[in-house]
Amino acid sequence: MDLAVRAPLKEAQTIREALDAQQAIDYTRIPKKEGGHLYIPVIRAVDEYDVVEIALKARPEPAPSLREALEKELSEEEFENLKTAYDLVGDIAILEIDEELRHKESVIAQTLLETQPAVNVVVRKDGAHQGELRLQDYKHLAGEERFETAVIENGVRLSLDIRKTYYSVRSATERKRVAELVHEDERVLAMFSGIAPFPLVIAKLAHPKEIIGVELNRKAHGFAEKNVLQNKVANVQVIQGDVREVVSTLGTFDRITMPLPHTAQDFLDVAVPACNPGATIHLYHFSSEEEVQAFAKTLPGRIAELGRQASILDIVKCGNLGPGIHRWSIDIQVK
Repeated sequence: MDLAVRAPLKEAQTIREALDAQQAIDYTRIPKKEGGHLYIPVIRAVDEYDVVEIALKARPEPAPSLREALEKELSEEEFENLKTAYDLVGDIAILEIDEELRHKESVIAQTLLETQPAVNVVVRKDGAHQGELRLQDYKHLAGEERFETAVIENGVRLSLDIRKTYYSVRSATERKRVAELVHEDERVLAMFSGIAPFPLVIAKLAHPKEIIGVELNRKAHGFAEKNVLQNKVANVQVIQGDVREVVSTLGTFDRITMPLPHTAQDFLDVAVPACNPGATIHLYHFSSEEEVQAFAKTLPGRIAELGRQASILDIVKCGNLGPGIHRWSIDIQVK
């Protein structure tokens, strides 16, 4: 039998923090919820709490890191060139493997598959994002031979094919940030909406009046339609088409997202006429920390050329492209 503090569920978090501060928690066992109480495993009796004996499950040993698991598989030189970071999109792990290690890519991929229970497919990036639709080529390395998966982001389920659609798992925190700025009476436009992460996260967290997403990629739009249905939201509409042709037919909006970091500024002539007075544009941009301020200062002038006044509300770092180059959200108020 194991020792545990029997904590009422309403007080469990406070008691757990107090036990942690006293270094009394037994992290080799898993807490158990039963009969309105949480049984928190402890390594000793704690006088001020109700300590009981109860059978608790042992916590599994943590899986070795990819670097630890490959220590005996690679030479010292190969080990120095190893990149162990990877993106996990649903149950697909996406690796970057330099040319010098391509002869060991099968070993690396199989090791990752065997040591990480959440991974069922391992692929390698093959080149950079290309073309107007920002698509990425991948090479399958291990696990199930598929490129479709599903992601749970901010309480939203998103189905996608990583080869046929653009989706950045690293932007989930930014989508949550924007959603938390949205008011219930807003009408929101998501330009370049892809598989609909922005529309659906906003719908889930903010419940605005209406959200419309516009996406050029037909494959991504197909997944967007599926995602709207499976998340059972009534205030989201997704449209397949070119924003230059579609947006002018949709009326005006209180908030517009423009997640196209390389060229979003080239579509201000589409976004600005669609803004209600006081609307916010979230324009995404890749640049260094030194250059983003100068870039942001040019935007009110560009918007003035379109007949509207504007001011910069905020400049938020929300990801990385590479060494020294970050993804920024430049939040603009259009008057």
